[in-house]
Amino acid sequence: LLLLSFHLGPLADAPNLLHFLSLASLPVKVKPPREDERVSRESSRSALASVRLAIKVLVLVSVLHAYEYRPRLHEYAILALYCVHMYLELELVLAICAVPASAALGLDLERQFDEPYLATSLQDFWGRRWNLMVSSILRSTVYGPVRRRLAPLVGARRASLPATIAAFAVSGAMHEAIYYYLTRARPTGEVTWFFVLHGICVAAEVAAK
Repeated sequence: LLLLSFHLGPLADAPNLLHFLSLASLPVKVKPPREDERVSRESSRSALASVRLAIKVLVLVSVLHAYEYRPRLHEYAILALYCVHMYLELELVLAICAVPASAALGLDLERQFDEPYLATSLQDFWGRRWNLMVSSILRSTVYGPVRRRLAPLVGARRASLPATIAAFAVSGAMHEAIYYYLTRARPTGEVTWFFVLHGICVAAEVAAK
Protein backbone atom coordinates (compact mmCIF):
# COMPACT_ATOMS: atom_id res chain seq x y z
CA LEU A 1 0.00 0.00 0.00
CA LEU A 2 2.92 2.34 0.71
CA LEU A 3 4.31 1.65 -2.76
CA LEU A 4 0.85 2.15 -4.28
CA SER A 5 0.62 5.64 -2.77
CA PHE A 6 3.65 6.54 -4.90
CA HIS A 7 2.21 4.76 -7.99
CA LEU A 8 4.79 1.98 -7.61
CA GLY A 9 4.76 -1.74 -6.90
CA PRO A 10 2.52 -4.60 -8.01
CA LEU A 11 -0.77 -3.01 -6.90
CA ALA A 12 -0.18 -0.01 -9.16
CA ASP A 13 0.10 -2.37 -12.15
CA ALA A 14 -2.93 -4.54 -11.30
CA PRO A 15 -5.02 -4.83 -14.50
CA ASN A 16 -8.36 -5.52 -12.76
CA LEU A 17 -10.10 -5.56 -9.38
CA LEU A 18 -9.68 -9.33 -8.81
CA HIS A 19 -5.96 -9.06 -9.46
CA PHE A 20 -5.72 -6.06 -7.12
CA LEU A 21 -7.62 -7.76 -4.28
CA SER A 22 -5.58 -10.97 -4.58
CA LEU A 23 -2.26 -9.11 -4.40
CA ALA A 24 -3.46 -6.84 -1.58
CA SER A 25 -5.00 -9.57 0.57
CA LEU A 26 -2.65 -12.54 0.15
CA PRO A 27 1.12 -12.92 0.52
CA VAL A 28 1.68 -13.58 -3.20
CA LYS A 29 3.86 -12.14 -5.97
CA VAL A 30 3.27 -12.68 -9.69
CA LYS A 31 6.15 -14.14 -11.72
CA PRO A 32 7.43 -11.99 -14.58
CA PRO A 33 6.74 -13.34 -18.09
CA ARG A 34 9.14 -16.11 -19.12
CA GLU A 35 10.77 -16.59 -22.50
CA ASP A 36 9.54 -19.61 -24.52
CA GLU A 37 12.87 -21.40 -24.29
CA ARG A 38 12.63 -21.41 -20.51
CA VAL A 39 9.14 -22.94 -20.30
CA SER A 40 10.32 -26.57 -20.45
CA ARG A 41 12.97 -25.84 -17.82
CA GLU A 42 10.33 -24.28 -15.57
CA SER A 43 7.98 -27.27 -15.96
CA SER A 44 10.73 -29.70 -14.91
CA ARG A 45 11.47 -27.49 -11.92
CA SER A 46 7.79 -27.47 -10.95
CA ALA A 47 7.74 -31.27 -10.98
CA LEU A 48 10.80 -31.33 -8.72
CA ALA A 49 9.14 -28.72 -6.49
CA SER A 50 6.12 -31.02 -6.05
CA VAL A 51 8.41 -33.84 -4.85
CA ARG A 52 10.17 -31.46 -2.46
CA LEU A 53 6.80 -30.26 -1.14
CA ALA A 54 5.73 -33.83 -0.39
CA ILE A 55 9.01 -34.48 1.42
CA LYS A 56 8.57 -31.31 3.47
CA VAL A 57 5.06 -32.36 4.52
CA LEU A 58 6.45 -35.71 5.71
CA VAL A 59 9.28 -33.99 7.60
CA LEU A 60 6.81 -31.61 9.29
CA VAL A 61 4.63 -34.55 10.37
CA SER A 62 7.75 -36.25 11.75
CA VAL A 63 8.75 -33.12 13.68
CA LEU A 64 5.29 -32.83 15.21
CA HIS A 65 5.48 -36.50 16.21
CA ALA A 66 8.95 -35.98 17.72
CA TYR A 67 7.48 -33.46 20.19
CA GLU A 68 5.94 -36.42 22.02
CA TYR A 69 9.48 -37.37 23.11
CA ARG A 70 10.37 -33.86 24.28
CA PRO A 71 11.18 -34.86 27.90
CA ARG A 72 13.88 -37.22 26.61
CA LEU A 73 15.44 -34.75 24.14
CA HIS A 74 18.32 -32.36 24.77
CA GLU A 75 17.32 -28.68 24.77
CA TYR A 76 19.43 -28.03 21.65
CA ALA A 77 17.63 -30.82 19.83
CA ILE A 78 14.31 -29.21 20.78
CA LEU A 79 15.53 -25.84 19.47
CA ALA A 80 16.54 -27.51 16.21
CA LEU A 81 13.06 -29.02 15.94
CA TYR A 82 11.51 -25.59 16.53
CA CYS A 83 13.62 -24.10 13.71
CA VAL A 84 12.64 -26.83 11.26
CA HIS A 85 9.00 -26.61 12.40
CA MET A 86 8.85 -22.82 11.93
CA TYR A 87 10.37 -22.91 8.45
CA LEU A 88 8.25 -25.79 7.15
CA GLU A 89 5.02 -24.43 8.60
CA LEU A 90 5.66 -20.97 7.15
CA GLU A 91 6.47 -22.33 3.71
CA LEU A 92 3.50 -24.69 3.61
CA VAL A 93 1.00 -22.10 4.89
CA LEU A 94 2.19 -19.48 2.40
CA ALA A 95 2.12 -22.04 -0.42
CA ILE A 96 -1.47 -22.92 0.49
CA CYS A 97 -2.38 -19.19 0.48
CA ALA A 98 -0.99 -18.91 -3.05
CA VAL A 99 -3.18 -21.69 -4.47
CA PRO A 100 -6.51 -19.76 -4.61
CA ALA A 101 -4.76 -16.64 -5.92
CA SER A 102 -3.04 -18.61 -8.66
CA ALA A 103 -6.31 -20.28 -9.64
CA ALA A 104 -8.26 -17.00 -9.61
CA LEU A 105 -5.67 -15.02 -11.56
CA GLY A 106 -4.54 -17.79 -13.89
CA LEU A 107 -0.94 -16.69 -13.36
CA ASP A 108 2.25 -18.28 -12.09
CA LEU A 109 3.27 -16.98 -8.67
CA GLU A 110 6.72 -16.57 -7.20
CA ARG A 111 7.71 -18.95 -4.43
CA GLN A 112 8.00 -17.46 -0.96
CA PHE A 113 11.09 -19.49 -0.10
CA ASP A 114 13.90 -20.81 -2.28
CA GLU A 115 15.38 -23.69 -0.29
CA PRO A 116 16.91 -21.50 2.46
CA TYR A 117 18.81 -24.47 3.92
CA LEU A 118 21.05 -24.29 0.82
CA ALA A 119 22.13 -20.69 1.55
CA THR A 120 25.86 -20.04 1.23
CA SER A 121 25.93 -16.79 3.23
CA LEU A 122 23.76 -14.43 5.26
CA GLN A 123 23.29 -12.23 2.19
CA ASP A 124 22.20 -15.24 0.14
CA PHE A 125 19.85 -16.40 2.92
CA TRP A 126 18.07 -13.10 3.58
CA GLY A 127 18.19 -11.62 0.09
CA ARG A 128 17.59 -14.58 -2.21
CA ARG A 129 16.10 -17.47 -0.26
CA TRP A 130 14.08 -16.51 2.85
CA ASN A 131 10.59 -14.96 2.56
CA LEU A 132 11.26 -13.45 -0.85
CA MET A 133 8.12 -11.32 -1.02
CA VAL A 134 9.08 -9.48 2.18
CA SER A 135 12.62 -9.02 0.86
CA SER A 136 11.20 -7.52 -2.32
CA ILE A 137 8.93 -5.15 -0.39
CA LEU A 138 11.73 -3.99 1.93
CA ARG A 139 14.05 -3.53 -1.05
CA SER A 140 11.52 -1.19 -2.69
CA THR A 141 10.23 0.69 0.35
CA VAL A 142 13.30 0.97 2.62
CA TYR A 143 16.57 -0.12 1.05
CA GLY A 144 16.15 1.71 -2.27
CA PRO A 145 14.99 5.09 -0.89
CA VAL A 146 17.62 5.14 1.89
CA ARG A 147 20.38 4.27 -0.55
CA ARG A 148 19.26 6.95 -3.03
CA ARG A 149 19.19 9.60 -0.30
CA LEU A 150 22.62 8.74 1.05
CA ALA A 151 24.39 8.08 -2.26
CA PRO A 152 25.09 11.78 -3.02
CA LEU A 153 26.65 12.15 0.44
CA VAL A 154 28.78 9.02 0.82
CA GLY A 155 28.70 7.34 -2.60
CA ALA A 156 26.50 4.53 -3.92
CA ARG A 157 28.68 1.71 -2.63
CA ARG A 158 28.91 2.99 0.95
CA ALA A 159 25.24 4.00 0.96
CA SER A 160 24.23 0.35 0.52
CA LEU A 161 25.54 -0.51 4.00
CA PRO A 162 23.28 1.77 6.13
CA ALA A 163 20.44 1.04 3.70
CA THR A 164 20.83 -2.67 4.44
CA ILE A 165 20.79 -2.07 8.20
CA ALA A 166 17.74 0.21 7.85
CA ALA A 167 15.82 -2.50 5.96
CA PHE A 168 16.59 -5.05 8.68
CA ALA A 169 15.61 -2.58 11.42
CA VAL A 170 12.22 -1.97 9.78
CA SER A 171 11.76 -5.74 9.37
CA GLY A 172 12.52 -6.19 13.07
CA ALA A 173 9.97 -3.54 14.07
CA MET A 174 7.36 -5.15 11.84
CA HIS A 175 8.00 -8.58 13.38
CA GLU A 176 7.77 -7.03 16.83
CA ALA A 177 4.35 -5.59 15.91
CA ILE A 178 3.18 -8.93 14.48
CA TYR A 179 4.17 -10.79 17.66
CA TYR A 180 2.45 -8.17 19.80
CA TYR A 181 -0.84 -8.49 17.90
CA LEU A 182 -0.64 -12.29 18.03
CA THR A 183 0.29 -12.66 21.70
CA ARG A 184 -0.58 -9.28 23.31
CA ALA A 185 2.71 -9.64 25.20
CA ARG A 186 4.53 -6.35 25.72
CA PRO A 187 7.42 -5.99 23.20
CA THR A 188 10.89 -6.39 24.71
CA GLY A 189 12.91 -5.32 21.67
CA GLU A 190 14.69 -8.66 21.38
CA VAL A 191 13.15 -9.40 17.98
CA THR A 192 14.11 -5.98 16.61
CA TRP A 193 17.67 -6.31 17.87
CA PHE A 194 17.89 -9.78 16.34
CA PHE A 195 17.18 -8.30 12.91
CA VAL A 196 19.41 -5.27 13.49
CA LEU A 197 22.27 -7.63 14.40
CA HIS A 198 21.69 -9.62 11.22
CA GLY A 199 21.57 -6.38 9.23
CA ILE A 200 24.95 -5.35 10.64
CA CYS A 201 26.38 -8.78 9.82
CA VAL A 202 25.02 -8.68 6.25
CA ALA A 203 26.42 -5.15 5.77
CA ALA A 204 29.81 -6.35 7.07
CA GLU A 205 29.65 -9.32 4.70
CA VAL A 206 28.86 -7.04 1.73
CA ALA A 207 31.69 -4.69 2.69
CA ALA A 208 34.11 -7.61 2.98
CA LYS A 209 33.10 -8.88 -0.46
